[in-house]
Amino acid sequence: EDAALLKLIETGGLREAAERGLPEVWIELADLLNNGRTNKQCRDRFQNHLRTGIKKGNWTKEEIKLIEDMYKSFGS
Repeated sequence: EDAALLKLIETGGLREAAERGLPEVWIELADLLNNGRTNKQCRDRFQNHLRTGIKKGNWTKEEIKLIEDMYKSFGS
């Protein structure tokens, strides 16, 4: 399903619109995908798992330090 969704986004030239999360794009993609997924499910899958720039892995020491510093400054 992921490969089919990404292929539709790329071949349709919809990457920018998908990145911005435009609702009409996701309605069209869900219809084209035709696998029983709703437009919201397709959008959520892309935004949370397939989008360019999604980091999958441990936080770096710099990221941890930034979070600690922000917590000290602003609290929870």
